[in-house]
Amino acid sequence: MVALTYLQSLSEASRIGSSNLTPGVTTLSAAISAASATSITVTSASGFPTSGSYYIMIDSEQMQVTAGQGTTTWTVLRGTNSTTAATHANAANVFQSATSLIPLEPGAFFEPIISRYNPQLQRNSFAAFYETVLTEVHSELKNVKAPASFETLTNFLSYAAKGNVTPTGASPYVWTFSPTLTSDDLTGLGAEVGNDTAVYHIAGNYCNQLELDIKRGTEAAMLTADFIGTEPLQMGAKTPALTRTGLNLLNPAYGSTWIDNSYASIGTTAFNDITEAKITLKNGFEPLYFLNGQLSFTGVARPSRYLDVELTQWYDSTSELNNALNTVGNGQERVLKLKVTGGPSNTYSFELDATLYWDSVAFSVDKATYMAKFTGRTVYDTAFASDWQMILTNGIQTVP
Repeated sequence: MVALTYLQSLSEASRIGSSNLTPGVTTLSAAISAASATSITVTSASGFPTSGSYYIMIDSEQMQVTAGQGTTTWTVLRGTNSTTAATHANAANVFQSATSLIPLEPGAFFEPIISRYNPQLQRNSFAAFYETVLTEVHSELKNVKAPASFETLTNFLSYAAKGNVTPTGASPYVWTFSPTLTSDDLTGLGAEVGNDTAVYHIAGNYCNQLELDIKRGTEAAMLTADFIGTEPLQMGAKTPALTRTGLNLLNPAYGSTWIDNSYASIGTTAFNDITEAKITLKNGFEPLYFLNGQLSFTGVARPSRYLDVELTQWYDSTSELNNALNTVGNGQERVLKLKVTGGPSNTYSFELDATLYWDSVAFSVDKATYMAKFTGRTVYDTAFASDWQMILTNGIQTVP
């Protein structure tokens, strides 16, 4: 186990699909024998951008790729971001540099999972022959916690909420999920993780679970994520000169919900103040291993995916309470809008629109205050055309 002090995310999510589980990782196909060399060759360009300049790390040197994108011969600017140009051996690892730094709370761990012998993978009479390659290696980033800001939420939603809309351009960004084959691209991302003494690159990460906990009275909402990834490769040094994300916190004091009877009227019913809201996206990824000689998984399946919503709210009147309760237990669908604002002059916002049935509700009365806790799981509504959608407005012009 290596305790994390940072998670450096790579902006590769929008272009890496399930057919490529090594985003931003390759090796040199020839040594770089001079510190002044401006052309390098690599074994594969798969997983790297095909246009625009980007940064790479080889050992402890960072370089900027300025030409040759999409090919195996790159023109590079040497020694960028205060690193020192140096020689590099043939077959040295080449990593795409991280572009953002997500601050973490202590308690997140990087765990390499290694199984030398897995009889469940032996499917035919050639099992004994293939036994040496049936080695299961993957990594887990569990309980990654970060204060939720409008900037970091952009990253986390790009990792976890892979809907049929890929956000591009200026905000607001919209992530939508509907239970169709085309709505799920199984996109992976790369990450650098580590501490002050060691740093690793984990390619092909998939966010298995993302939880957003909004609790009134706290300084910020909290994000908790679990990732699975391919085999971790140790880097010579962590990426220098990163841009730290996360300046405008999601303030739970500015959170409200609307509970309506149909998607056509969502957001028109009088809002209810949030005491606590917990949104949990469970992706249910399962690594797949095939007899191809690789040590890491070669595919990912997702047999299930759902969004759980828990709301604890207080109500100022019986009419507000009745609106929330009047379809509990009678098999009618509720339409929910949850919105949290913040940032400069409260111009930033995060919204969740969801269709669901309340499966339980506990409520109490304290003098003139009504308190209720709702739990439910989103369902598909043809009028809504999805289970849910998330809308994020911030000052970021592009997303991973």
